[in-house]
Amino acid sequence: TDPTNTNATDAPMTYTRRNSLMVWAHAGLINGGRCVRLKDPLVGWDDCAEWQTLENVVIDGGGVLDGRAQGWYDDPQDDFDSNLRPMML
Repeated sequence: TDPTNTNATDAPMTYTRRNSLMVWAHAGLINGGRCVRLKDPLVGWDDCAEWQTLENVVIDGGGVLDGRAQGWYDDPQDDFDSNLRPMML
């Protein structure tokens, strides 16, 4: 794996909590929950009707998990939104 990779496609879009709000943003390294079904009709705050959660998670092995995400800030875009940047957890 290239440690300088900032390719957004490596972190797919997911419905997640950011700054106490539910938004569509890039997935973190480990997502504790994933929305598998949205409400119909959408209500405007937490629009997830069904969550899938993690169980028995283990991070094992050597190496470094570098969560600084400097590459996301070094190449700013006109429409850059920090909420879209992947989070560590």
